Amino acid sequence: MVVGNYEITAKAPTIEDLSYDLTNKEYNGQEQAVEVTAKAGIVGLGTITVKYNGNTEVPVNAGTYNVTVDIATGANYDSATDMQIGTYTITKKAVTVKADNKTSVYGDALVELTYTIPEGTLVGSDDKSALGVTLVKEDGIIVGNYKITGTSNSANYDVTVEPANYEITKKVATVRADNKTSVYGDALVELTYTIPEGT
Repeated sequence: MVVGNYEITAKAPTIEDLSYDLTNKEYNGQEQAVEVTAKAGIVGLGTITVKYNGNTEVPVNAGTYNVTVDIATGANYDSATDMQIGTYTITKKAVTVKADNKTSVYGDALVELTYTIPEGTLVGSDDKSALGVTLVKEDGIIVGNYKITGTSNSANYDVTVEPANYEITKKVATVRADNKTSVYGDALVELTYTIPEGT
């Protein structure tokens, strides 16, 4: 009898061997990984390393990431490098903030524009600066009402700024009429008044 050898060689892994979910997720201030595993029934696949735009660091920030995997040599499968999985998106968190109404007196310096952030708006360790909000007042410095509006350049939040009103009110001023005198029969002298310094 001649004895021979029957060799079963390792198989090259394919994307069909993998299970994963590329559903979009909303920014939450935390790492949000794509889980890639061997499908049920796939035995002997090596360790899977997931990469996002070529890096193994799990993404936190909003954006679209190209997801690839490296697969180490396993008991039944060869290794693979940079196997394309697809794209994965972390969307911006939609939030709304409210510009605060402001008022100042005509002639005084304009007051600082501010806005209110509802509780629970910010996530993770984010602070107000993460919203990237800039407020502007409609042009004008005379008495009247002016609209306050805002924009945002935030990387992780889709910010809606509810507008507010800036009112410039009249300045209260007191002047003093000057005492006058004239001689009977003469023309009446011009009436004048004194404006206190700083009025």
